[in-house]
Amino acid sequence: MRRTIAVICFIGAITSLSLGVVANYAYPHGPLYPTGEMIELNDGQSVRPEYKEDLSQLNIPSWVRTSRGSSFFLLPIVVLGIAGTVLWVKGKPISPIERWRAEYRRTHDAEPSNDEINDWIREHGDYYQRASLGRLERP
Repeated sequence: MRRTIAVICFIGAITSLSLGVVANYAYPHGPLYPTGEMIELNDGQSVRPEYKEDLSQLNIPSWVRTSRGSSFFLLPIVVLGIAGTVLWVKGKPISPIERWRAEYRRTHDAEPSNDEINDWIREHGDYYQRASLGRLERP
């Protein structure tokens, strides 16, 4: 299931990135106009006027206008982040005794008794499993 979600996210990221590239390179650009605001440059000392693209006179589809007017290129980064998180986070590991208890419940339609659990621990388990279950036997 995790892998399916990750594959869907990767396909979505590649699709949105491809749409962004097509929107920026296959369709015409409008003239730039100053907005009146000043942007501070990376050096922290100089500023320059901010310019935006005038899309009002262009005959382009609305999805191209949307992708150019917003932070459309951040979408693939977010989607890839979700896919990476889904692949990275794994479910809680199941201990051997928990596996045995689940199999016992499935085959016997009942919970194993304390004696059966202690017998399994004596046969298969180690000290840490017994300690985590709170069933340490006193010698």
